[in-house]
Parts: sequence; structure tokens; C-alpha cells
Amino acid sequence: MNVEKSNNLMQTVDENDELLTLRLNFTTNILNSNLQLENIFIKDSINILLPINEVFDEKQKYILVCRFSEHHCESCVNYSLKMMTSWIDSIGNGNVLFLGNHRNNRIFNRVIPLYGIKDLSTFNAPAFNIPIEEIGYPYYFLLDRNLQITNVFIPDKATPNITNEYLKNIKLKF
Repeated sequence: MNVEKSNNLMQTVDENDELLTLRLNFTTNILNSNLQLENIFIKDSINILLPINEVFDEKQKYILVCRFSEHHCESCVNYSLKMMTSWIDSIGNGNVLFLGNHRNNRIFNRVIPLYGIKDLSTFNAPAFNIPIEEIGYPYYFLLDRNLQITNVFIPDKATPNITNEYLKNIKLKF
């Protein structure tokens, strides 16, 4: 195969990956935006339960949530967390919340340092009663003070440019 045909094939593959990522996120966002998180308690590293609304500072309108689970693909979780932490300085450390979903806090506390988010706002939370929880991949969303979900996004390691574009646009909310 000559170089030109090879480059065209690679471009087609990249465009197909991007189209699949955009299509999935389009549908996912519609199905999950404007849903409310009700009666959700999160657990800190020493097993203290807090209502999720206590993560907001008094002046904060939104928090960007990175949701991940022990049931998700390990490389997908690593990718999602790495992408989020690479943007944390520009979004603001206090504007990002990492919410895991692990069966117990002992396991959760063991993996947090491995993910490089030990010193960030990180809590363990039970499953949410929203459609995206069934997809089986880490995801991001904005949570407002009324605990309403918007701007839902599933990062895909095959299309980092789309994930960066999402985070660049979300940064404007802060």
C-alpha cells in the first residue's frame, strides 16, 4: 500500500472513531441531562457520610464531576482520570469532584493513590439512578447546586481531541 492510501485509510478510521464518539455522547447527553441526583450520600476516606450537596462552596454554581467505578475498564478509568487531572489547573481544583463507585471504602482508598488523585476532592458514592450508569464507562458531567446534571460526556481514549474539546468548553463555565 502506498503512503497516500495509508494516510487516507488512517484519516477514515480517525473520522469514524470521532463520529462514533460524538454519536454516543449526543444520545447520552440527551438521556441524562437535567436529571436530579436525590438522596445521594458520599463517603470520604475515613468513612464519614456526607450529603453530596456539601461539596459545594457557598459561591459555587457548578462542579465538574468525574465518575468512575471498579466495574469500568481499567485503562478507560486511567485515561479519564488522566485527562481530567491534566485540565484541573485551568478548571480549578475546587471545581472538580472525583466520585468513585466501589463496593467498600477500603478498596476505594487503596486505588486512589494509584490513580494520582489522592490530594484532590475524591469520594466514594453508591450507584446513581440515571441511565448513564448502565453504560459501563467512566463519564463526566456538570452538577449544579440543585443537584441537577448537565453536560454529560463519555471520554474515549480513541478520540482524545474530542475529550480535550469538551474540557476546554467546560472550563468556560468556571
